[in-house]
Amino acid sequence: MSLAAALDSAMAQVPGCVFAGFVELESGLMLAARPAGALTELEADNLAALAVVLYEAEPMRRLGDAIAGKAGGAASSGESRFGEALAISGARLHLFLRLPGQAGQVACFVSDHREDPAKVLDAARAGLATLAKAKLAP
Repeated sequence: MSLAAALDSAMAQVPGCVFAGFVELESGLMLAARPAGALTELEADNLAALAVVLYEAEPMRRLGDAIAGKAGGAASSGESRFGEALAISGARLHLFLRLPGQAGQVACFVSDHREDPAKVLDAARAGLATLAKAKLAP
């Protein structure tokens, strides 16, 4: 399954979802976005930048290490740091989830703020395996 098709499938499961994207953390680029044009280019770039800050900025790494119980904020692999993050802004929920076994990739979902964040998170989690397989496909 293509990455675009996997994003479409995952997006259809997430309540109130208006956008799904796939960010590669090392480059900070949004590698795929569905539906095309749902966000402006600037909004998609800002979403990708937020993903990088949430997962790669040193203060967030230290916080993740502290939560995971690593003494002294020692450097950690992506697997032990945050797997999920939720940012609520204006009329939107912005959900970020690392792909299983792929600490350098993050799926992003944008939903209406009136949706239950727990339901949005559960539905997004359900689509991660499909996204991970699509990413690995040639």
